[in-house]
Amino acid sequence: MAKRTAKKKLRVAFIGAGGIAGTHMKSYAEMDDVEMVAMADISKESMARHAEQYGIPDAFTDYREMLRKVKPDAVSVCTPNGLHAVNSVAALKAGAHVIVEKPMAMNAREAQSMISAAKKSRRKLVIGFQHRYDPKAQFIKNAVDT
Repeated sequence: MAKRTAKKKLRVAFIGAGGIAGTHMKSYAEMDDVEMVAMADISKESMARHAEQYGIPDAFTDYREMLRKVKPDAVSVCTPNGLHAVNSVAALKAGAHVIVEKPMAMNAREAQSMISAAKKSRRKLVIGFQHRYDPKAQFIKNAVDT
């Protein structure tokens, strides 16, 4: 009988370790094919809390250093809105797929720079619109439509 090979886990890192990062981490923790490998934030306290809760081994105060040293497969960008574009472009240029919270960017120029970086790096860029499928949001949408 042939040996079964283990499926490679998606190695995910985080830029930003604030409130929404915890939501991302909670979801990733439920996935057998995902390994949370690192995070970067200016708040060492936030990173320590998440490291303890989710067993994330590496923490950096400079996301560029994290991208260079860890080389994650994917990055969750969970920073304030004004940093989405610069953080996403850096992660894409580093070769990672990116999921970024809404809003995508502060303006069309920033959004286009993100799209261009994704195309050039041949990586996926996903914008999180998680509330779209929330039952409360669906109720309101259906009420507006009718």
